[in-house]
Amino acid sequence: MPEKPSLERIKIIKTRHEPRLLKQPNVVAVAVGLSQQGTARPVIKVYVSSPSSPTGSVTPEGIPAEIEGVPVEVEVTGEFRPQ
Repeated sequence: MPEKPSLERIKIIKTRHEPRLLKQPNVVAVAVGLSQQGTARPVIKVYVSSPSSPTGSVTPEGIPAEIEGVPVEVEVTGEFRPQ
């Protein structure tokens, strides 16, 4: 079984792929966070303004489930606005 990437490695991977991810429709932010799938492991979080399809699918086309061995989770947050 391959070794899980360290938090530092995940940050580097996120930084490398962030510009491409931010070009996807509805993507408003990219971050490193803890999984909301009950594992509390580090993941790349992709925040989107709205579900991307008429069926209500959260994962926009062009957002992979995994990047360089790091799981990707998509979360609908709406638009981010400065306070």
